[in-house]
Amino acid sequence: MKFDWPPSTKVEENDNKHFTEKSKNLDSAVRFFSEPKNLVDEKQKALDFFTEEISNISKEEVLSVYQKIIDQKKFTLSKNNIKILYFAFTKLEGQEQKNKLLQIAKDLEKDISSPMLHFYAEEMINLMDGTKKENSFDKVISKISKDRYGAIFEDGNLYLSDTNESEIVSEKLKLIKQPTSYEEDQARIRAVRDVSNLLLDNGPINSKKLHNSGVIDSEQDINFQDQYDEYLGFLDNISKRVLLEKFGFNFNDLTLPEQFQFISFIKDQTLEKVEPIMIFSKKFKNNGFRTFLSIEQGGKEMGDKIISLGEKLPEDVAQKVFTKYGEILDNVSKITEFARTNFTKEIETNPELTKKIEETLYIKGKQLLSQTYDDINNKKEVNYEDISKQLDRINADTITTFAIFKQAVKNGEKLPIESIEGSVFSKKEAIDIGDNQQNEMLELYESNWKNHPDRNFVESLKSYFKTAFTPEDNKQKNYFYTFEKDNNIRAFVRFEKQNDASFYASALNVDEASKNFGLGEAMMDEALTREAKEHILHASCRKDNPSNMRYFEKGFISRGFKKTNETEEFDLIWDENKNKDIKAKQKFQEELISMYGNTSTEEIEIRKSKDLESLHGNLPEGKSLVRCFVNNGEWYAVYEVIKDDYGINLGETK
Repeated sequence: MKFDWPPSTKVEENDNKHFTEKSKNLDSAVRFFSEPKNLVDEKQKALDFFTEEISNISKEEVLSVYQKIIDQKKFTLSKNNIKILYFAFTKLEGQEQKNKLLQIAKDLEKDISSPMLHFYAEEMINLMDGTKKENSFDKVISKISKDRYGAIFEDGNLYLSDTNESEIVSEKLKLIKQPTSYEEDQARIRAVRDVSNLLLDNGPINSKKLHNSGVIDSEQDINFQDQYDEYLGFLDNISKRVLLEKFGFNFNDLTLPEQFQFISFIKDQTLEKVEPIMIFSKKFKNNGFRTFLSIEQGGKEMGDKIISLGEKLPEDVAQKVFTKYGEILDNVSKITEFARTNFTKEIETNPELTKKIEETLYIKGKQLLSQTYDDINNKKEVNYEDISKQLDRINADTITTFAIFKQAVKNGEKLPIESIEGSVFSKKEAIDIGDNQQNEMLELYESNWKNHPDRNFVESLKSYFKTAFTPEDNKQKNYFYTFEKDNNIRAFVRFEKQNDASFYASALNVDEASKNFGLGEAMMDEALTREAKEHILHASCRKDNPSNMRYFEKGFISRGFKKTNETEEFDLIWDENKNKDIKAKQKFQEELISMYGNTSTEEIEIRKSKDLESLHGNLPEGKSLVRCFVNNGEWYAVYEVIKDDYGINLGETK
């Protein structure tokens, strides 16, 4: 297709001084690129025209045009102009002519102060002189950012998956490989179609989508198009290769907001200023650079502190610190994305809420790293292990916050921003819990059980709690997850090491104010999930309490009951390594519901009832309760034959 040049579309004269009359020549097309205000879509037409017409003009004219615009200093340096120069080079045949244009390119490159433009020109020169081979933008569906896939389709627009679709797209892309059979070829065709349709259904990237993703502050951002065009320029493989070689990280391993943040940051730098950042980034890769990028938002001084920490901390310690901070960044990103998706109206009414969430969650980590820098700078003794533990605690805060947000959605509540301000979620050994905090915990017991008719039972709970601290040796085998707000313990759960190296989870207590935003359920779920990755867990729960049934959905099973002062309770076990062998644990609730009444096997049995009392009258002989959930007002209990070694620690460290 040939483009009329200049374009037939009307362009304001003050935006396009060179094209007040129609003409078709290379000189005018090139000069068009020296006007920084020209419209982006018209620039694309000019680029298309140039690459097409260049084969129809004399090679001498190519050189003369470039020499003229360079001599007249009318050549505005940009990625497009560098691309044009490279396209021109590829059309030349004689080595002498190519050498002349290569020298022109090198002369231009010397005058570039913008780091990315300099690196880009450098890369193009390497392509021109044969040092490297061309590797253009992948016009296929691929990973675009840390949590999104996408592609530029034929309309020239970028289409992206949502963050919650990444896992689906990733699985589909595994099928898009070179087929070796008819079946694989058909699977590949279906995968391409499915992913393409998913991306097209999402629609092309626009200001609203970037605003919703936290990239720009407003849908009406007047600089949106410029930012978007700059961003597209970073998606070609040449730019990605430049970043990997110069900075040591993959551009598509940054989140979408981080990518735009990097582009905004780098365009204000000079080669001299960016040199120490490149050294730091090459050394500490993605997590190091993401830490710098996050904290640099607090000002150049904060960014300089992170660079300096990379120099002053032992390398293995710095790597560990930046890796842990990278985990915090990932969790905060998930939380803000979740908030934008599930609390849309509140955030649209008050756009500053997401920034408030980020600031609340980031502040502790930033303060810790800043204080570490100050201590090192002032030659104070620094406990590196303590830094690591504090970052773990901060990360635990973010994980719990995510769980609280999810619980708020489940309960149909408003965005629980007040629940995370001034709060700390942490894991503490019993030896680190002082008398004052022990008394706070006992007060929670008293408050939560004050209306219970059996006071002896309440006193037995409090007595059992005290065994975590007395005798003194018991402190070594007990630890707690605590939730503190405004320096007061608002919730806690206990884990006690057993003789077989498993742990018993108990003593969940939450104050009344915190129950309103689902803290107890969120905290218990998070603590159990974390501990189950490392240990076999035991617990017990009342069989007639609906909220307790979620434990079977988390990972516990029960082989039977145990009698307490009050009632029969489920005796619970969670063996994460063995759960993968339990068939019912691998199925969605919908699958199990569809199996009810249709499946009768020796291994699995499903019961249904409108109330828990009749549902849990007894367990089928030889089977364990592995799932329990409610659907449309009816409870489903799923039983399965479990191997005898489930929950048995065979000597390995769990």
